[in-house]
Amino acid sequence: MIDSISQPRRVTSAIMLMVLLLGLASLARAQDKRTILAVLAHPDDESSVGPALAKYAAEGHEVHLALLTSGQAGSGNTDIPHGPELGLAREAEARCSARALGVHEPLLLGFQDGATTLQRTQDEIARRLVEVFDKVQPDVVITWGPDGLTGHPDHRVASNLATQVFQNPTGRANPSKLYYVAWPAKLAQNGMHAVSEHYITTTIDAGAHADRAAAAIRCHKTQWSPDRMDQMIGMGAKVLEWKVRLRLVLSDSSKPADEDDILAGLGR
Repeated sequence: MIDSISQPRRVTSAIMLMVLLLGLASLARAQDKRTILAVLAHPDDESSVGPALAKYAAEGHEVHLALLTSGQAGSGNTDIPHGPELGLAREAEARCSARALGVHEPLLLGFQDGATTLQRTQDEIARRLVEVFDKVQPDVVITWGPDGLTGHPDHRVASNLATQVFQNPTGRANPSKLYYVAWPAKLAQNGMHAVSEHYITTTIDAGAHADRAAAAIRCHKTQWSPDRMDQMIGMGAKVLEWKVRLRLVLSDSSKPADEDDILAGLGR
């Protein structure tokens, strides 16, 4: 009689222990999840970091994309005239790209592209970015470097403002790491502002997500012809090897001691 009673109790205890362990494992996985925010200027800019965004999204992290403009003035492969109609078309392409990458629907700020226009609206853009940071609560922020990768004035504005808000978000957000997109000097291409490998801190191998990155590129039909898309995808595969290079610019993960000498800590 005792054995017949104790056996079910032992089974029940084992089940409860298994449930507890599974719950703890699930909690640990949840605590490992992070939030990533890429702040860029136009629909199609995400192609520069698409493989990395796809990788982190596939791993279960929260990945967001904020685009300052709708790209109303950029038409490389369409008869749609510059203006609101083109902006709507490009916003739809950005949503298509986000779905392909597996990230959240893009946060479209809708400002008019063009260096002069963005320069005039920088304060308003900064306020909107504070709202984006508060909404998303990113751990990691990715944006262009001060060179804008291609030198595009809109890219440079995006870099400046994303960096400004990261440094002093003024809202509830408390991001930990800021990265700039980097193009390595050894892979220098016409029109690209390359960065010495010495300054590239991070290389993300996203080859397993090449199909998603390629599908995202193919969303931008107003910008690139099919042949141009093939060239870009080929470059991603053969030149970049589906690796995304970044340089860590700001981080609170290891705060240096206070110093009173700009040469302190330099190697001899």
